[in-house]
Amino acid sequence: MTRHLHEPANALLYRALDLPSDQRQQFIADACEGDTELLALVKTLLARIEELDEFIESPLNVLAVSPAMQPAAPQLAEPAAPLQAETPPAAQFSAPAITPDAAQSAIDREPVEPAVAVPERGMWQRHPLGMSTAAVCACALVLVTSAALWHARQSDLARATAEQRVQTPGKPMRGAQFDGSAALDKIPVAARERFVNTAQAYQSQLAEVRRAGGDLDGALQAAQVSLGFTEQQARAHPEEVRWRVQLAAVHGQIGTILVEQGRTADGLAELRKALALRQEISTRDAGNEQLAREVADANAAIGNALMATMDNAAAEPAFAAARATYAAQLRNSPGDATLQAGLIDLELARANVQNLQRHGRDAVATLASLKALARDASKAGADPFLAVRVALLDAHIQPRGTPAQAYAAGQQALSELLKQTEKDPLDTARLRESAIAWQTTGEIGLRAGQTESACRYLGLAVKRYEELEKSKRLNAIDKLRLGQVQAQRKACG
Repeated sequence: MTRHLHEPANALLYRALDLPSDQRQQFIADACEGDTELLALVKTLLARIEELDEFIESPLNVLAVSPAMQPAAPQLAEPAAPLQAETPPAAQFSAPAITPDAAQSAIDREPVEPAVAVPERGMWQRHPLGMSTAAVCACALVLVTSAALWHARQSDLARATAEQRVQTPGKPMRGAQFDGSAALDKIPVAARERFVNTAQAYQSQLAEVRRAGGDLDGALQAAQVSLGFTEQQARAHPEEVRWRVQLAAVHGQIGTILVEQGRTADGLAELRKALALRQEISTRDAGNEQLAREVADANAAIGNALMATMDNAAAEPAFAAARATYAAQLRNSPGDATLQAGLIDLELARANVQNLQRHGRDAVATLASLKALARDASKAGADPFLAVRVALLDAHIQPRGTPAQAYAAGQQALSELLKQTEKDPLDTARLRESAIAWQTTGEIGLRAGQTESACRYLGLAVKRYEELEKSKRLNAIDKLRLGQVQAQRKACG
């Protein structure tokens, strides 16, 4: 999936999870409005979350599928009395039949009388030790599950201490320690492994959903828990590359969140840690193009963080390193839509930072490459609004014509772009895109001497950031952009 879909997909997922489960599929189908790629991504994410919910809320299912936990069939001289048809299987293992005293006594191998009556020759009587052990394991798994749900769903109660889960600025980031580690040791190995894998994936996805909704403290908390699980698995299975890959992904996730919180130095440190891990993994498998793209994506993430914090000079080489990988692979596979979309994203970013540094010739050359890529992508049915994004950037760079002509072209591109970005008042990523487009158009207008209309666009950008602040979705990057717009508005008098 292309990266430009990640934020809108997470925003839709965040809203879908607030709905009853029987309404979610219809909601996302309506919200995607025929965008099959976006619909497929949201459906995949939603299915993953629902599957994880089902697993976490049904701990006994883990034991049920473990052959080691299933009692052996009894050897009887005569057939055992059949269970009553109306008794569901779960009732044979119901918790009221096993009190804490009974479970402890069974472990100590001291027979006790069950707390309630059971059917003649029931499972408890046939396998007292096995059932007691199963009960203890079930209790342990319930304890661990409760702790995971607390981490996942009660972040509001712990938000005041979220910063304490992160190390002091300048020190290495560490994963949050999981409170149920002692209970985990009591669970069978297969069940424990499945639980840790599930909890790690759940927390990582939860962090993305919270970030899309503007809850950066909650997102950081979930990502920290995910990092703790991932570090634990990476230590336990040093031979498995997948945990090194996941470790890089979580460090990148934490880095992005920290940058959006305004902790740029800490965030960049995490993003560079992710890059180093990606490079290490890729070096071991030099011919793997997917791993090479992941290194490129890690460079792009650093470039995006630097560009967002106005360090355009440092951002440009990061984007250039990422572009080199995508361009080389696209030459070898010219019809690959994923490579094409990734290269377009990188060329948009490169042209932008070159223009902001007043590197006119470089920006014009990158713009020409971008236009060629956009034409090919449009023929293949890619993002229908890509052309207007390129047109607005073209007007901002103004490789030809007069400032007045560039302003007219920018206004036309803006009106088309807003048809997409203003559709959903809860899609924070698109709302931010509107604010940036208004700011860009306003800047072009000021350059063209059209002060009155230009200042209206700048005013709309300021209003959008105020709306984000009111709804608690304004992050540190938004604040930087707001300050930039307010400085530009000084020309309005």
